[in-house]
Amino acid sequence: MEIALRQMLALSCAICWALAVILLQRSGESLPAFELNLFKHVLSLVLLIPTLAWTVGLALPDYPLDEICIALFSGFLGIGVADTWYLRALNLMGASRTGIIASVFSPFVVLLSVLFLGESLTGFQLLGFALVMAGVLLVTWPWFYGWAAICSSQHPRRPS
Repeated sequence: MEIALRQMLALSCAICWALAVILLQRSGESLPAFELNLFKHVLSLVLLIPTLAWTVGLALPDYPLDEICIALFSGFLGIGVADTWYLRALNLMGASRTGIIASVFSPFVVLLSVLFLGESLTGFQLLGFALVMAGVLLVTWPWFYGWAAICSSQHPRRPS
């Protein structure tokens, strides 16, 4: 029963993210990426503070300064820089193409965990890494769009 719950939660997360991407693209039609990112994170902070106060209180945890600095830098990169670039990509490419390219997130996490955390990979993980990267390259490479247009029923056919 616990496995079914985990799978349901993972699937629900994917559905929520997909809906959020669609809503963010719509919002990006009227707001530039930086302003949209600033708005969504200020709103998150406004909602987070009362939630923290209600659940665990407002006492600051006693963490070493180096761990706090790592967390702040991580937040700056992930929330400040990467989210702004993601929202800009949504504006430029649309949700479907951005979603495909964003699927390289997992292989990059794997690669960086090997390089910086010393994790090792199994053969199946390397195969999965290669398949994801090949799939993204296949659907984003410029020649693919020409081939897809030729195979598409919307492409005007040459007279024979």
